[in-house]
Amino acid sequence: MSIKNLLRSAVISTAAALAPVLAASAAGDIFEIRPVEGSCEPSAALKSGQKFQFKIRLLARDYTDPSPHEWSLKWIGIGSEALDAVIAPPQIGIVVSGRLRFADIISHGANAEKGPTYTDVVCEYKVEPGDFALPATLALEGSTEANPRIPNIDDDGSASVYFLNNSNLWAFKNDLGDTGVLSYCDSTAWGDTYGGVGWPSEITTSPIKDIDLSKASFYVKSIDFDANEDTPSYWRVVKEHATQSKYYKYSPTIVTIGTADTNSAPKTSVHLYVWAEDPDCVLMTGPDVKSYTIHLPPNGGTTGARQVAEFDLVTGVKDYPIAFRGVTRNTNTRIILSPTPDYVYNHAGDLVTNFLSRAVSCIEPDAPDVSLTFSDSSSFFSTTAATNELKDVYSKRAIPIIITPSEPFGEAVTVTIKAQITGESEVGFFTNNYIGVDVENKKFTVPPIVSNVTFSAAEEFKTIYVYPLGGDTKTED
Repeated sequence: MSIKNLLRSAVISTAAALAPVLAASAAGDIFEIRPVEGSCEPSAALKSGQKFQFKIRLLARDYTDPSPHEWSLKWIGIGSEALDAVIAPPQIGIVVSGRLRFADIISHGANAEKGPTYTDVVCEYKVEPGDFALPATLALEGSTEANPRIPNIDDDGSASVYFLNNSNLWAFKNDLGDTGVLSYCDSTAWGDTYGGVGWPSEITTSPIKDIDLSKASFYVKSIDFDANEDTPSYWRVVKEHATQSKYYKYSPTIVTIGTADTNSAPKTSVHLYVWAEDPDCVLMTGPDVKSYTIHLPPNGGTTGARQVAEFDLVTGVKDYPIAFRGVTRNTNTRIILSPTPDYVYNHAGDLVTNFLSRAVSCIEPDAPDVSLTFSDSSSFFSTTAATNELKDVYSKRAIPIIITPSEPFGEAVTVTIKAQITGESEVGFFTNNYIGVDVENKKFTVPPIVSNVTFSAAEEFKTIYVYPLGGDTKTED
């Protein structure tokens, strides 16, 4: 890590620890939070590397004499303002994919039309690989990387104090020495500050309170489930006890999407999680699956164990295969892709959509049968020596045959094996004189005769070895 990032991390941690948590009843100075026109397409999902801007509009506490009350971003640190601007710049906290991120404050100043009554603070965020949020939200003051706090998007915002990062170095100040409060104001916020003449008419109408940034079109999707679908209703359809898609077209895959920045390394490690909402429908499988206790919707009041697949977003890798097995026929559920191994709820207990999902279905399995696949057998018939000369080299002539069920069996099943030579009835009756069958590839003196193999539940294949023991006049053409 560079010294710049180390210093920045240290300052961020210190700022988070020192930041005072204002009372929920504090009167605020935010008039509205609104989109920056032209910063992105409305409702279009932003990809990795793209930038997005939103504007926080502050209101002077006395619009009848706004000049001394005009808000301006001030450096309040000790040392070098220029250095602090580089290693610990002023930023507004946002929560993307359940993680605390920061939008840089790129400009601030009096509104061009309204003058010092309004101060427009423009914030910009660059989408990182692994980000996804539908939508993102502003972070509450007191947020940390370990505990990002988000507002209740159903309230009016007056109870939410938003997070100015590095607030020990930067603050919004006016000429009277007041410090701006980053929460929404209302018509009674500052009492008689306005001289009893009432607020401007626009303040009593409907300012844009874009608490979750959805009005600013901040929708992020740099990773997603693949676009292939088994049916119009279900992303994948699997049979009971099976992991393969019913239609044998697609393996379940998560893909990265975005601009050229998709292949750049994330600023921080991006660890992602996948689970099934209903484990009685399908169950995640594979070597990177762990059991987690998850707080279940609608409000997290109950918990349940889930098998969760994990993977890291790696530079240059675009496809991440996942696997799940059908558990109960005639059921359906959703597969969840999340930046956290649990659902996230805001301070009011409402579920936050910081995850992506796809519908999947488990259906009744077909009656399984088995198929035989011969391994490369071209090298197994390199000798024509007589039978009595080959007793010590039978293992060199083994023909591996793979037995594969069309669907994994739901329980232990025994498959009968019968070696048969076609041709003269006398030869067919005495097949064991000419062919040995075993479940191992080994040397022997007495030809093995295996008549069955047992598949355990969900076992996908078995290998047997067939040994040509030699021929005689009865097997000649």
